[in-house]
Amino acid sequence: MTGNLYIDLAVSLGGILFVVALIRFMFADADVEISEQLAIDRLKFDEPDFEPAAWLIDDQAKIALARSDSGEIAVVKAMGGDFITRRFARGVAIASIQNNMLTIEPTDHTWRAVSLNVSEVDAAQWLGCFKKRE
Repeated sequence: MTGNLYIDLAVSLGGILFVVALIRFMFADADVEISEQLAIDRLKFDEPDFEPAAWLIDDQAKIALARSDSGEIAVVKAMGGDFITRRFARGVAIASIQNNMLTIEPTDHTWRAVSLNVSEVDAAQWLGCFKKRE
């Protein structure tokens, strides 16, 4: 480098700050909100054989749940500037309700738990689709 300790330190710290800022800019959560139609379109693209019979979208419009007539559950989640999906067979996920939060945890540990801020009535209706936390 330059041989001057302070200049080298400043250049190194400046480079680190630049990389951190670039990563935050590139991978920051965008203000993408899920509507039922966007969730349907994404789910049809990712899981074309999944036929949703009912939908539940959280209050922040960041996570949507879909339930099929056979009891399968699909999650559509806003991530960055796009959506990601995950499909669960009946009884594979555990759910619990606490403080208007319906929390769904997969039992196979291939996905993180998701929490939806929904009304107690909606949460109670959807709780029957999952194993209950004991």
